[in-house]
Formats: sequence, structure tokens, C-alpha cells
Amino acid sequence: MLAKLALLLCTVSLIAGACAAPFIYQRRFDRKHAAFFERTEIGSTKAELEARAGLPSYVTDGTRWVEPKCEKSADQLVPGCVEEYWYRSRVVYLPSRWAYCLDKNGVVISKYHWFSW
Repeated sequence: MLAKLALLLCTVSLIAGACAAPFIYQRRFDRKHAAFFERTEIGSTKAELEARAGLPSYVTDGTRWVEPKCEKSADQLVPGCVEEYWYRSRVVYLPSRWAYCLDKNGVVISKYHWFSW
């Protein structure tokens, strides 16, 4: 009986751990990028951004929205933005993106954090 109870508790613990893993990853990702976001000032260079946050998940020309297939509306465009660095979490059911708009000189002119839920 004790062996069955121990086996049941181990199974439940493994399932709970597997279910919690994506949320733990998401929390670490957002904490890390929140720190990068705070330290990256408007006026920082592309090199400074990459040194802090690493290479982006993807890069757009500043006209694309959270999903690169979607266009931004006119009121969402950042004047002077010619390149936008996007950092996204790999946890698809906890969508979060950190974005930095760069001008033609590679200077950060806008930044924002997008998330949905």
C-alpha cells in the first residue's frame, strides 16, 4: 500500500512539474527581458541592445505587428523606425514580445512590451 501511494505521489509530482515548466520558463524570460528593457534607454545603439539582450527572435522593417505576417495600422507606426527588433517567448500560450524600434543610424527610438491574456 505504501509503495502504491509513493508511486502515485511521484506520478502526480512529475505531472505537476511538467505542467509548471512552461510558466517557470515564461517568468524567467519576462524577468530577464524586463531588466534589459529598463536598462535600454531611448538613444541606445543597436550594439548596446544586442550586448544586453542578445540577438532578436526576429527583425522587421517597423511596419509589422506582433506576428510578422500582420501589418501595423497607421497609428501604430513609429516615425523614423526602419528596423524593429523583436524578442519573443517560446511559450506560445503565454504570448509576450519585447520590441525595440531603431532608426536608420541604428539608434533605439522606441520600445515597448506586448503581452496578451
